[in-house]
Amino acid sequence: MLLDYLKNLFQVINDSAFYLLSGFLLAGLIHEFVSSRKLAKHLGKSDFGSILKASLIGTPLPLCSCGVIPTAVSLRKDGASKESTVSFLIATPETGVDSISMSYALLDPLMTIFRPIAGVITSIFAGLAEKAFGKKDEGENLTLEEQEECCDDDECVSEAVEAPDLRFAGRLENSLKYGFTTFFDDIVIYILIGYVLAALISTVVPQSFMTEYLGGEGILPMLAMIAVGVPLYICSTSATPIAGALILKGASPGAALVLLLVGPATNIATMIAVGKFLGKRSLILYLFSIIALSLLLAFLLNFVYTTFGISPTASLGQGAELIPDWLKIISTIVFAILTLVVIAGRVKKSP
Repeated sequence: MLLDYLKNLFQVINDSAFYLLSGFLLAGLIHEFVSSRKLAKHLGKSDFGSILKASLIGTPLPLCSCGVIPTAVSLRKDGASKESTVSFLIATPETGVDSISMSYALLDPLMTIFRPIAGVITSIFAGLAEKAFGKKDEGENLTLEEQEECCDDDECVSEAVEAPDLRFAGRLENSLKYGFTTFFDDIVIYILIGYVLAALISTVVPQSFMTEYLGGEGILPMLAMIAVGVPLYICSTSATPIAGALILKGASPGAALVLLLVGPATNIATMIAVGKFLGKRSLILYLFSIIALSLLLAFLLNFVYTTFGISPTASLGQGAELIPDWLKIISTIVFAILTLVVIAGRVKKSP
């Protein structure tokens, strides 16, 4: 049993390490070359255009559901409307260049494409719901002084700070430092948890159990994913291998999608922050939008798979097969080294 578990754990890491490292590289480039103040200028109006921009801007950004809070507050302080802020708060953690690359490695092509589209649709709906039913935007002054902490150290707050004006070479160096040190350190523990759980599901959970309780196109498996995903912190990247393992064991693609949408965008800390900075009504609309749209889109996804006769497991992890074995091994070694450096650093800091 232990050998099987270690084999499955190595397999999921080896299949995704190259795409994961690629995601961290893109994360660093985006963080260094994208200015939050310039973004805020496009998000100041309470109209559909600003909501759409917020959703499209947030989709590729590599921020976790905790890291997005200071960034969203920074945008809000710089003039973004409440509707745009809500849209940004949902689109950003539900997907990102890192999770998209992981999806390509561990999920099938349909899920890889459908996932970010679903994130955009959900965030737009939430922004429109805020516009229609939320309190009028009075441009309240927001601060980060009493923000609920959920990331390690103060690195999340640094994500909201605009990068200094440096020459290209210097900014490129900063991109690498951010992607493979700051951002990597911020979420690597959650990624490891995702790997561990994915390997555990693959090794221990019988396929008959998953097929019986989480398979099919009914609503109960989706509600189970909501019950798990809403209160807990599951970043979009770490949720990907878990979703892949669930589908491989017989869970419906719709149920896995619910976890991928609900988990990254909701947790206790995020809900506290949304309620504090945007108001209780906005928090209710925020949760309703995520839950309602995740269910609707999950049913739609299951319908597509069934109607077109697509097997959710036939091409699962197909992206990993495109990478040569030697490059997979090198990527796995690099990931292991970076992880050990992070762990050693945390042990050294601990009293």
